[in-house]
Amino acid sequence: MPFSRRLVCCLTSLVGISCAQPFTEDRHDLTHFRIAGAGVFDGVGDAVIWDGGLGHSSSPILRWFVDGSMVAEGFTVDLPAAEAYLLEVENQVGEVRVAHLEPGQWSDFSIVRTQVELGDNYGFDYRSSVYGTTVDSTVSQGYVARLQGDLPSPNRFRWMTANAEGTFLELSANTTDFVDKRITFADGEVVSAEEVDTTFFHLLALAIDETGNNGWQWFNVAFGEGNYLRHYGHLIPASFSSVQRAFTAVTIDDIDKQTGFLFSDVEIVDSVEQQSDFECFNSNEPFLLDWALTGKCGLDELKGKRVVVEVW
Repeated sequence: MPFSRRLVCCLTSLVGISCAQPFTEDRHDLTHFRIAGAGVFDGVGDAVIWDGGLGHSSSPILRWFVDGSMVAEGFTVDLPAAEAYLLEVENQVGEVRVAHLEPGQWSDFSIVRTQVELGDNYGFDYRSSVYGTTVDSTVSQGYVARLQGDLPSPNRFRWMTANAEGTFLELSANTTDFVDKRITFADGEVVSAEEVDTTFFHLLALAIDETGNNGWQWFNVAFGEGNYLRHYGHLIPASFSSVQRAFTAVTIDDIDKQTGFLFSDVEIVDSVEQQSDFECFNSNEPFLLDWALTGKCGLDELKGKRVVVEVW
């Protein structure tokens, strides 16, 4: 769901983004509990909440206010028409974050992945001169992932990585290179490029335009070999491939704060009949992995349960 440009600026100290021009080198890390994005679109309020790690032990409490009165509670909720809203979010240990919102419009987008070969040259001018090849899932080891949001100007993108792993090197308002290393700069020069312990990354993209229309998306980037099913930007490890859109049933064994989803019993199915019953979403519809990361569905409800997701 959307969040306004005013909100983006209000949340600068929380989410590590700004309303300035894109940097030639930058890295945005998700760290402590925060409202990463929130908004009201066509009378529906929604948010993406980060609570210090991937997933949520239990779903945070979202309270929506108009003129000091609470009008709704939860994710993806109907709200009365108003010029301004206040969102209050409380996590499981009682910490509270707030955001002031104005109505906006949702910006739907996809992330286009290409891989480029940079060697050890991470300078802006050199990266601007290098072109890559499109990839569907994995990026070859030794290459850099180039990520492009498929929204034109005046949309701008802010990129975040979970748990401070990997480095974003922005190229333009909607394009960044993502390196599977922890790169440190000083005076525009690379000081160090340290290897990280993972080849599978959880990233968050925020789309912002100049009129208050916005959107967000969780997605994965994987380096090296591996077979994955694709699900709205997410990559699901599997021993088989799907050549067309299909339903896949998986059991969510856990959500590790560092590495993300732990799945088992992954199989193609004909319908959502294998899906367990849930309170956090309509169990008669396919599950979206985003719901576990935004906070809509907590691990206390998902762990050990069977969900059905769309893949291709």
